[in-house]
Amino acid sequence: MRPHTTTAMRAAAAIALLCCSLSLLPACTVAAAGAAVGVAQSGSAIIEKGRVTTSMLVRYEDVIPVIESAAHTLDLDIRRVVEKNNRVSYYYNETHGGKVAVYIARRTETITSLIIDVGATGRQDVARLLHALVIHQLDEAGVFIEDWSPSTGAVPVASPD
Repeated sequence: MRPHTTTAMRAAAAIALLCCSLSLLPACTVAAAGAAVGVAQSGSAIIEKGRVTTSMLVRYEDVIPVIESAAHTLDLDIRRVVEKNNRVSYYYNETHGGKVAVYIARRTETITSLIIDVGATGRQDVARLLHALVIHQLDEAGVFIEDWSPSTGAVPVASPD
């Protein structure tokens, strides 16, 4: 673990893993991936009706190449990309005909939202897997924003490595 790992992050990871082992919630596998990074950094993922929705403390520009890399890793075929006003939408096909849409939006300079949509009848496990891979690759790239304090009015900045 990184030196900045806190007791709260460890507790969140333990709770998420316990939740997964007990199969209490369908979002547990996604929560476990986010817990390893940190609840504040990766946000909470909500899974409903074929959508994984989350907001993250990461810059919009840092998410774009990670989405493309994760989709390539999962061998998703790109159909089209639509960019407009600090938003980008990726539309992919699975090998067996399933469709995956990924929507990324800049909320602020430091908050980026991510929606992975497989549709109400699509494979939710694919959405969860893609989300977990994105969180993992963002963490590996070291682009999550750390060391911020809203009470002091400090602007989040990336930790020097």
